[in-house]
Amino acid sequence: ERLRMGARHLERSLDGGARRLGDLAATVRASGPRLSGGEFRVLDEQGREPGFAVAGARADERLELLLELAREDGEAVELARNLGGDLTLVRRLRSPSGETGFLVGRASGDEIWRRLAPVIGSAVWVLFIATIGFVGFGAWLLRRRVVSPLALLAAGTRRIAEGDLRARIAEHGPAELEELARGFN
Repeated sequence: ERLRMGARHLERSLDGGARRLGDLAATVRASGPRLSGGEFRVLDEQGREPGFAVAGARADERLELLLELAREDGEAVELARNLGGDLTLVRRLRSPSGETGFLVGRASGDEIWRRLAPVIGSAVWVLFIATIGFVGFGAWLLRRRVVSPLALLAAGTRRIAEGDLRARIAEHGPAELEELARGFN
């Protein structure tokens, strides 16, 4: 989600003053990963960063596949793929000057897990505490509704078995136990 929010923030630069992809690329290079939610770069239709004429500045092979998918799907497609543990987001762009290209954002898998670890830890603690509460309440309810009435029924039947025919068994608890106590009485 941080990548999507960062991409939307950077795309607004095209509306707010950046006229060309090169201008957006400069803005992206100036803003760090903390500001934009990931590492972003701008690529033109050929997969090169605007402003770099170096032959080796093309996108890597795995990213080239995502760019091709984005070219086929149209204007504002978002693709998220796991590339070597990284989460990659590709959005198609059109600058006010008419240039088309892509905004590519990446967040490393380590960064994602570092951010998720406290949430997962909290969820585990909440689940543990809820389990303890559920088990404790279940044990209390079982003892109150079943075990205690059965113990009274057992004590009453023991007294009757010992010869105390005036012994009475309390008629409370679940309906079945009340009926059984009435039968003994």
